[in-house]
Amino acid sequence: MRFKALLFDLGGTLWDFKDESARETMRYELGKKFIDVMSSYGIEVCWDPMFIGSAIGNALWTAELYRYYTTGIPPSYSDVVKAVAQYWIPDLADNQIDWQHVFDMTYVPESNYKRPFDDTIEALKILKSMGIKMIVVSNRIRGGERFAREWAENISFSKYFDGYVLSCDLGFMKPRREIFEEALRIVEASPHEAAMIGDLLRADVLGANMIGMTSIWINRSGKRPTYTSVKPDFEIASLLELPDIVMGKSA
Repeated sequence: MRFKALLFDLGGTLWDFKDESARETMRYELGKKFIDVMSSYGIEVCWDPMFIGSAIGNALWTAELYRYYTTGIPPSYSDVVKAVAQYWIPDLADNQIDWQHVFDMTYVPESNYKRPFDDTIEALKILKSMGIKMIVVSNRIRGGERFAREWAENISFSKYFDGYVLSCDLGFMKPRREIFEEALRIVEASPHEAAMIGDLLRADVLGANMIGMTSIWINRSGKRPTYTSVKPDFEIASLLELPDIVMGKSA
């Protein structure tokens, strides 16, 4: 076989939102949880759950994107939630709230709103039967014990993997080499013994290329950006193409 281990991105590679309404409902649940936890501190939030959930979600994503393009080190997500709250809730005292607690209590299980792509389970079954070690490497805003529990209990394809590495837990984001090195350490493989599969050229493919690992870009849409010089070693439209690549049947 060509590889000892495979590293997989999560969102956009293995699963995605069921539909646009699922994304909106997830934001609503985030807002509702925020309102509930603030109420436990005796603070009334007058905003609609959808509005405040969208405000927090957008702020978290924007903060992460800024760090992605500048340092590759995740921001303090609890500070982001604090900044949103202090902007939209007048006269909110700085010492009233444990913002890490607020951030933790607004965890929304993504498995309620996302589903695997049609090719995910079948491809993982085949690869697992081949004896390949597999690990998820993901830039994520939320991890910790809550994600560990969700991963073990509610994410259907977790049983095919030997673990995961999350940027929010490790402190480094793709394409930083540290996050790939940690994943390789877990699966006991060197860069030339492994491949990274992901949907983002600037994170998954670039990171793999920089560390000397084979890069496999899953391009489900068939569209090719013209703005980047990042080139994958392989381009696939379906995860079901992976077994042939692993066996060396694809050039």
